[in-house]
Amino acid sequence: MISRLKKLLLLALLACLCLVGNGCWSSDEPDNFAYVLAIGVDKGEENRIKMTYLIANSKEMGAGKEGGDAAQKSLITSIETPSLFVTLNTVNTYIGRKLTLMHAKIIIFSEETARSGLMGSFVPAMGQYREVRGTMFIGVTKGKAADRINAIKPILETNPAKYIELVASSGVYTGFIPQTELLNTMYISLSSDGIEPVTMLFGPSREQAASEDSADDGGELTSDAEEPVGGAGSAGNGMTGEYRAEGDYVAGTLPREGGINFGAMGAAAFRGQVMVGEMTGDEVVAWGMLTGKYRTSIMSLIDPLVPDTVLSATVSEGRKPRVRVRLEDGKPYIDVEVTLEGDILGIQSLIDYQQPDKQPVLEAAYTEKLAGLINGIIKKSQEEFRSDIFGFGLYARRLYLTQEQWKAVHWEEIYPEAEINATVNFKIRRSGMLIQIMPIINPEAGVEEGDND
Repeated sequence: MISRLKKLLLLALLACLCLVGNGCWSSDEPDNFAYVLAIGVDKGEENRIKMTYLIANSKEMGAGKEGGDAAQKSLITSIETPSLFVTLNTVNTYIGRKLTLMHAKIIIFSEETARSGLMGSFVPAMGQYREVRGTMFIGVTKGKAADRINAIKPILETNPAKYIELVASSGVYTGFIPQTELLNTMYISLSSDGIEPVTMLFGPSREQAASEDSADDGGELTSDAEEPVGGAGSAGNGMTGEYRAEGDYVAGTLPREGGINFGAMGAAAFRGQVMVGEMTGDEVVAWGMLTGKYRTSIMSLIDPLVPDTVLSATVSEGRKPRVRVRLEDGKPYIDVEVTLEGDILGIQSLIDYQQPDKQPVLEAAYTEKLAGLINGIIKKSQEEFRSDIFGFGLYARRLYLTQEQWKAVHWEEIYPEAEINATVNFKIRRSGMLIQIMPIINPEAGVEEGDND
């Protein structure tokens, strides 16, 4: 009888606990929040900074809302205040819903703020806020950050957040932009001795860049991109014919038409918390190969046997780069071995490069191009940036037992004088979907069926 009474009392107690625990203890419901998807940071005219927010319009992005104007999917607002977190409070005075950063995908700084060093002070401050995700993308834009945020009006996606994530992650399969995140990469690079930060570089279309440049005399935009910006693989680097490598551009110079006035190409290089230069898409590819962050990309090449044609291959990382660093009399000596593999995609000349006597010719041509890209960005990092953007210093610091010994080396000062030897190993692993390439029959030129020379 007593045991049964205890069971009844226990059940009654559990029922009371369920009643007490029922309901929401938070004062904020999900529909009381205004979800920020993207943030832009510019220098202000009336205050220290100008913050631009892309806020999701959950009413328009709900179930069944497939059509409609892309501009209605989000709300964009800009405001000038002394700091980021004060801005959150100020915007709440007219937005209605409470601003939250828990779903923010990206923060974009203008080139002006990046070159002034203001960007560096933002990164650790944002890491302290509980709503900010460490995986938030971070980048620099040509022109004003407010213009880039206003240009995020996706057509193929109903959710701007999805579009932002797809663009910022495209470097995984193009290699043209680095995968930089707020805390996981940027903050670690800023707070570590032996590596300097690199961030993705955003920009508009070439026409829009020219328009923004004419509207703002203080900008540093490059609207005329007829000549190569830099980097191996263009016609100006020992190749014949009218040819410019697909990655020999930075954001705002890509010769394109249509689409959205928002995109990423290349990277911004830093020395400490100050931006010191730009990298083209091809230079980012080479940077990724040296740092082990490169995966795969499609790379064109002047046909080594028929220079009037272009061939292409998928170039992938064979294995992580091998880096060896030694110091002799205070001078660094760095040896880097890069191993890559190729998968032939298309050959306009129809030469069968999978033949044993021709495959080494193609491998040598790709090796030469890749070595040119890699040595080019190494030289640029030492002479123009004077910044170890590859993290070779992280290997050098292993040579010392204590932090005091490592600090006495002053790696940032001796890196520009380092002697760096980069070796590229490239092998063709696959030759596409055809077992054998057959030529187009041309009796006048003496080409008959079966000829594959």
